[in-house]
Amino acid sequence: MNEVQVFFLTAPKQPRLRLSRRVRLFRRNPRRAVWPATSAMVRLVTGCRLSHVAIGHGDIMLDQASEGRRCWPMLVYARRHPTLLWMFRVPVPGPVDLVSRADPSARISVIRTLIWWITSGKCAATNCVSEACCVLRIAGVAIPPTITTPALLFDWLLCEDYQLESLT
Repeated sequence: MNEVQVFFLTAPKQPRLRLSRRVRLFRRNPRRAVWPATSAMVRLVTGCRLSHVAIGHGDIMLDQASEGRRCWPMLVYARRHPTLLWMFRVPVPGPVDLVSRADPSARISVIRTLIWWITSGKCAATNCVSEACCVLRIAGVAIPPTITTPALLFDWLLCEDYQLESLT
């Protein structure tokens, strides 16, 4: 039987920058502001420090981020994301092909994610939770469509008795 790993991350510590410096950085590259803004929004809405989800299989990680949906070697991803906190091991009946899911043009839309949260998953959105749930559904895991935050996914996996491992 195949196994998928679901990883949960917390927000990275952001350096304290003056407002003028933040505005300059945002003007140069507006996409850089999506990750901190989305992370803060997730933590504010859920009241939980979990702010991101990534999914892995074998030695490949699939990460849906503001830069698009990308595959990473597991060790490279772990080095780039030192805020990995927990991992669930989820046995899946079906095959898992993370590489075919990679799409650099699939970027996160903050507005669509907000609408997705408000409607409890009834409208389409591209974000880390929707992608993790989609991969699990394709692999044969019956996840409720109302799971819209990292905290809800974490709680659901915990209630379903999937194996939890601490990465800290």
